[in-house]
Amino acid sequence: MELATEVCMLVARVLQKATDAEDDGNDWLDVCSLIWDTYVFQGAAPPSDDDTLRAFSEQLREAVQEYVGVFGEAEGGEHLILVLDKHSQQIPWECLPCIRDVPISRMPSVAFLRQRIAAMRHGNSRLDSPSSSELSLSSLAQRSSYSRGQALTPEPGSGPSLLSSLAFDDCVPDTKRNSSNGMAGASVSGRRVFYVLNPEGDLHRTQSNFEAHLQRQREWSGVVGRRPMNSECEHALQSSDIFLYFGHGGGERYVSRTQIRALDRCAVALLLGCSSGQLSLAGEFDALGTATDYMVGGCPALLGNLWDVGDKDIDRFAASLLQIWGLASHSPAPIAVNIDTEHCQRLSNAPASLAEAVCWARKACRMSFLTGAAPVVYGVPVYLM
Repeated sequence: MELATEVCMLVARVLQKATDAEDDGNDWLDVCSLIWDTYVFQGAAPPSDDDTLRAFSEQLREAVQEYVGVFGEAEGGEHLILVLDKHSQQIPWECLPCIRDVPISRMPSVAFLRQRIAAMRHGNSRLDSPSSSELSLSSLAQRSSYSRGQALTPEPGSGPSLLSSLAFDDCVPDTKRNSSNGMAGASVSGRRVFYVLNPEGDLHRTQSNFEAHLQRQREWSGVVGRRPMNSECEHALQSSDIFLYFGHGGGERYVSRTQIRALDRCAVALLLGCSSGQLSLAGEFDALGTATDYMVGGCPALLGNLWDVGDKDIDRFAASLLQIWGLASHSPAPIAVNIDTEHCQRLSNAPASLAEAVCWARKACRMSFLTGAAPVVYGVPVYLM
C-alpha cells in the first residue's frame, strides 16, 4: 500500500505543528497509530508493544523530515479553497479559530476552479480569462452534478483524477507563477486601478477617509461623490486590473449582471459595500449573486461582504487591507483612518495574496466576529506585481 502525496503533506503539517508547539508528542503518536492501523487493516502484523510503536514513530519522523526537505511546500504557500453548497455558503467558515489565520477563498463549484487553473496554465500571469460564454456554459452546466455529491474520480480511461489536478504546485508551471515571490496565482498591477467612492453621496465619513488617498495617485482613475455614467464601470472592469468600490451593495445599480457576465476580461474586484458577497438561494438551483456574476465574467478574485456592515468598522478593514496587500504604497497620500497596527501587523515581509491580506485585515475591526467575519474572497490567490 502506498500513501498518497496529500497524506504525506498532511502528516508533515502535523509533525511541524507538534514541533512548533513543543508538546509531549502525543499527537504525533496518534498519527503513527492511525497509519499502523491502516496497514493492519491491509493484513500487516500489529505492533508487539509500545516500544515498537515509538521506534516506528521515530523512523517515520525522520522520513517525513527528509521528504519535507526535498518536496516541502514553499514558506507562506498555504492557501485553502472552499467549494461550498448553496446552504453552507451562508456560514463564515473563514473565521473558525482553527483556520482563521489561513488564506482562504471560495469557488462556486469545482468546474469554476478547474477553469481558473486552466486559465493560469495556458494564459498569462494576469489571468486574462476565456470568453464568458465558454466559462458560463462549461461551469454552470457542470455545477449541479458536483453539488449533488457525485464522485470526483474520472471514468475509466478518462485521464488523471480531478482532485489531483487541483493542486496549484502541480498545475501551474513555474513560468505562470507570480514573479515577485514565486507562488502560484494571478498577478495584477497596482497602477491600473479604477475606484468608485461614495457614488450616492451619503457616505461622507468614508469619502473623507479615502478621497485624498485615491486621488493623489495620478495613474489611478475613478469617480468620487457621484454616480458613474453609463458603461463607465463596465469599461473600467474590462480595462483595469483592480476595481475598488466604496458604496452601498455591490454596485449593481451601476453595472448590470448581464454586462458583467458578458465581459471578455474582468479586473480583480474589491466590493466593500453591504452584502456585496452574499449569494441568494434560488430554490432547487444553486445560490446566485454578484460574486457568481463576476466569476462567470472572468474575475480572478473578488472581495465581498456576506451581510450588512457598519461604515466605521469596514473603513478600518479596508484601510488595513490596502496597506497589507501593498496597494496603499502606490499613493503618496495616507489613508485617514486610525488602525491598531499592533493587532493586524503582518510578521512576514514577503508579498501577500489578497486572501492573506484579508486574514490580517480582519483584526483591525473592533467587532472582529461581526464586521470582521463578513468579508470573504472568491477566486484564486492574487498578488500585486
